Amino acid sequence: CSSDLLEHSLRYLLGFGVESISAHVLELSDYLHEGLIGLDMPVITPTPRAERAGSVSFASAAHERIVALAAERGILLWDGNDRVRASVHLFNDRTDVERYLECLPRICHEASR
Repeated sequence: CSSDLLEHSLRYLLGFGVESISAHVLELSDYLHEGLIGLDMPVITPTPRAERAGSVSFASAAHERIVALAAERGILLWDGNDRVRASVHLFNDRTDVERYLECLPRICHEASR
């Protein structure tokens, strides 16, 4: 039954603790935000922690192509409104962000062709 699954899922997540999940997400979001800035990407997500969550976006006219090329590499992103968004959460870790940041320059180069 779907309500049993939902209840089990909520208990599982709450076992980590809401504060712990939030701290983890913001830590990864900081790392992602700083990494994109370090790559000179036109980051449109606010810098202050209080103004963001686990999603970080940058502007790009090639957003559709970037998302498609990333998906070919197993990196799932969202695009729309001339931007690319990466989201992190509980089950992501620093290596996920590092992999994205490592692949992104090559992806953007390919997308611009």
